Amino acid sequence: MLPSLARKSLRRRLRHAGFDTGAFGHIEKKKRWLVRNLGEKIGRVQVGSLKPCADQVTSASGFELLCSYSWRVETKKLPMTLPQANAERRSLGPRIYVPGEAPVVAQRNLPLVVGRRSTTKHYRDANIARMPSYPFEPMFQSMSVLNPGFRFDKIDLIVNRNSLRHLLRFTGGSVQENFRLDLAMIHNTLVVTPVLESVLDQGAGRGNFGRDFEDLIVRRSLRDSGSYHRAIRYNLGPLNCAVLSELDAALEDSGEALTSDDKRWMLHPNPVSVPPSELSGAFQPDDRAEKVLFGVRNRILVNKAKLWHEPRSEMALGGNGTLSKDAAELYAGRERGYRKMPQMWLGRIPFLVHGKYTGRCFTRVDVVRFATSFAAYETQIQDRLQKLVSLLETLRKLATDAAEQRCIVICNKAVKPRELRVFNHQKTPPSPLPADIRRHFWTNQETRKQDAV
Repeated sequence: MLPSLARKSLRRRLRHAGFDTGAFGHIEKKKRWLVRNLGEKIGRVQVGSLKPCADQVTSASGFELLCSYSWRVETKKLPMTLPQANAERRSLGPRIYVPGEAPVVAQRNLPLVVGRRSTTKHYRDANIARMPSYPFEPMFQSMSVLNPGFRFDKIDLIVNRNSLRHLLRFTGGSVQENFRLDLAMIHNTLVVTPVLESVLDQGAGRGNFGRDFEDLIVRRSLRDSGSYHRAIRYNLGPLNCAVLSELDAALEDSGEALTSDDKRWMLHPNPVSVPPSELSGAFQPDDRAEKVLFGVRNRILVNKAKLWHEPRSEMALGGNGTLSKDAAELYAGRERGYRKMPQMWLGRIPFLVHGKYTGRCFTRVDVVRFATSFAAYETQIQDRLQKLVSLLETLRKLATDAAEQRCIVICNKAVKPRELRVFNHQKTPPSPLPADIRRHFWTNQETRKQDAV
């Protein structure tokens, strides 16, 4: 039980954020994470007030791969007997492999039966779970090796795919869950950091076999590797965005290797749910440029950025990288695969591997190339995409004008009409990126002066 003053403070902050504060109990406790360090309200954005931006939002201009990495799964603890071992253990942070690589979809004989449910912990966001102080830090560690010369001065937005998905859903008036985003300006770049109630994925419950499907059909070549992440740069209308996302899997030879006599594995060059007249040519990623980026083992790392902040992720060379043309989203479910289009479009993922099951048995796998339907999808939701741009521009303005250029955005799914409420922090939090990262990846002199203080 919280002390009386703490209960009153929590109730006040919950009311401030638009939440019901009836009898103090389990509901209020579950929402503490939403209102932690909540200060004064400085604005709100109602979904009805959003106007589409003037620019067309399209994926036709393509994207650029910035970096990639795999989280290492720690399987053994360092020995505790020697003093030097203890010192090493204290100094080591969570580890990433650069460039890493996604697990490969391996054809298995169907049907596949889900056996005993895995007790392995899965994270909703491994970056937040492993690096809670700096969730984007591993991305920049990877950049320091793969892309040390890239600068973010002309990047308007750094965000992860799931945050964009929340905001895109909001522009259509749909909110499936409460969410919170912490905003911070670094020079002219808006950094959007998600805040989660729990970093553990609770989705592997009864009747949900997504994680089981992944375990059944993928093969990991990189030993001790966990989730694979990549950052890509693309234009969202007039906004120049760096988008970080987890990539589920890769297809060998873009799925052609899965063609066999087993008719229960089907490769579809186009989604059957989209009329042929609405299909278009898909953007072809620059394989040569990506192979050069991944060729880190073949060059001396003389240009690697020197990053010494704490805490930090420890980097080791490992993996061969995953080419964008082979990227795939995994989905286990009875519904149409088209429901995964927001994730695929925002992450520029061309393929969906859709496992269909009855009871505990996977009886069919469809590998569908959805990239040819991106243009049709953009046309279908163009109004929402243009409102998403307007929303992001509004949030940039609110963050710029906020105290210390930091603020909190909260969405309460119970509030209608839908709105985002924006608050200052009660106490100014640390920057979402360490000073040495800001100094290296932004060349603006004013930013350098601020980070030198």
